Amino acid sequence: MRPRSLVLHFDDAYLDNYLFAAPILREFDAPATFFASTDFVTPGQAPRPLSNDPVDWRGYMNAAELREMDADPLFDVEAHGTNHACVPVSGRRIDIATGQNWRKYAPLSWARIEGDKSMWYRAVDPPAVLSEGAAILENDSAFSGRWWRNGVVEGEAAFHARVEQMLVTAHDGLAAILGRPPKVMAWPFDRCCAISIQAARRVGFEAVTGGRGENRPGEAPDILSRVHMQDYAFGGGPPQLETLAARARANGAAGRLPWHMLTAIAARMRRRRFGKPGYAVS
Repeated sequence: MRPRSLVLHFDDAYLDNYLFAAPILREFDAPATFFASTDFVTPGQAPRPLSNDPVDWRGYMNAAELREMDADPLFDVEAHGTNHACVPVSGRRIDIATGQNWRKYAPLSWARIEGDKSMWYRAVDPPAVLSEGAAILENDSAFSGRWWRNGVVEGEAAFHARVEQMLVTAHDGLAAILGRPPKVMAWPFDRCCAISIQAARRVGFEAVTGGRGENRPGEAPDILSRVHMQDYAFGGGPPQLETLAARARANGAAGRLPWHMLTAIAARMRRRRFGKPGYAVS
């Protein structure tokens, strides 16, 4: 890889990645990987044309769109788990659900909902677990947190079994869509643990995300470290600020220390506007 190169990852396989990101990437001959969660693949077996109504740009890719992206020599489609859920890990309350914030905590409902979740964002009313006044408990990704239910923390054997089953479902479900086994597992929220990493290897994934290094020689080659690029990186403002923030994040991750100060300023400004998530975010 040439110096100052980037590897582009797009999590969640949103439809706007197909409609807008992919054509721009093709224009600049820029390769990228798109990570799909099997419970969020939109029903439908035909690619959708670009609509004039922005409402139609929302949601996730369907199976035909994922296959089309994966068939493009520039792109790969890889795994992002099944339900993209968070689970409570203790009885400690960190917030209270309201009509205004329940979408922020939607991942806390997804582990309880079986099957297709691709239209969750269209719901007018929250699921029961996030109804007005419900306690939002301390939580973590379903791939790293021991589920706290009925006052009891999930045991080690149950956690092992749940994580492995999710990975089998993600691997085999995406393989059925693409016609080939996926190679990389990108953890939702970039959260994992030693147990989930080991399970991913057993299931057949060749690499996973979740590293906290710099992808340098001497680091585990099958554990990828990533840098998250926020939208509204400075809490809002002109597009030039977004470009500057992206440069700062990339250069900071490459070990260029002067850029860390700018990244810290952007993060502080963004938290001031949007607040710090109480872990579950959609």
